[in-house]
Amino acid sequence: MKEMEEHIRIVTEKGQVTIPSTMPLEDTFGSVTPYSQPENFQSLRNIAVEEHVEKAIAEMRD
Repeated sequence: MKEMEEHIRIVTEKGQVTIPSTMPLEDTFGSVTPYSQPENFQSLRNIAVEEHVEKAIAEMRD
């Protein structure tokens, strides 16, 4: 198993993690801890759909 290294990353207001382009994706795999284990992908999908709907409605109101 590869030894863990510390890397500096930026987390956006929406919780997105930016990864420097010089860092291989293999080095970042699994570095973000999920909200729960095992991950509930149906719940994550529902949250994403709800956020998308709220955004679409807000854009229609503008």
